[in-house]
Amino acid sequence: MDVIANLRQQFAHPASRLVLGGRPPEDPAASWFGRVNLALPDQDWPTFQGRPMRPLAQLNLSEAPFVPPALADLALITVFVATDLPLDGAANGRGWVIRAYMERQNLRPLIQPTDLEMGTLRAFPVWYERLDEDLPDWEDAAALVYDAFEEETADTVADGWYDTFGAAGGSKLGGWPDLIQSEMFWAPWNRHPASPEYAFQIDTEEKAGFAWPAGGIAYFGRGTGDARDTWTFSVQFP
Repeated sequence: MDVIANLRQQFAHPASRLVLGGRPPEDPAASWFGRVNLALPDQDWPTFQGRPMRPLAQLNLSEAPFVPPALADLALITVFVATDLPLDGAANGRGWVIRAYMERQNLRPLIQPTDLEMGTLRAFPVWYERLDEDLPDWEDAAALVYDAFEEETADTVADGWYDTFGAAGGSKLGGWPDLIQSEMFWAPWNRHPASPEYAFQIDTEEKAGFAWPAGGIAYFGRGTGDARDTWTFSVQFP
């Protein structure tokens, strides 16, 4: 097996890419972009600095053809963002909120506040497209390549990396993060106390009228071990 084929086999991760559009589903637990329908009975609509947050996504993981290990124990995730979008590295609740549910049976309808400012954000149903082979950007792969090969071979691989490899864009569950600037600040080698692993990304979605600064991408990680309830956020832009 040649070097490229070996790397492809070693690094390929499946993913589920979000596709926006289609007929609105009747099931309130269905996946949406720009809409959240459900929460626990004791959960109100989240606010930040006294203002209701925008519903960015409701992701029913049973609908996805692939669910990454970081989300395998969950049934449904909801994501909210503040009108003033969060800064890179902000903690859960500081301009963004993830709510994760292991089952859907106890969820109830969540009533959208009358004073919610949606801006240009529009709601679309979500269906999923399976990606069998998502491959990392060089920022994530560099250390692994230089650990696996002699320097001369690793240098050759590095020179042609983006001709063969690279993470898929778009909003997606799993796979590899489609990096714009560098690896994420909470990656394990940066010694974040929760040792998060990348779980999903939400891209700028022009169809839904939603954009991160400068058309960037936001990445969400989940803590490991005893920190499974810790979620991390990073945003990158050109």
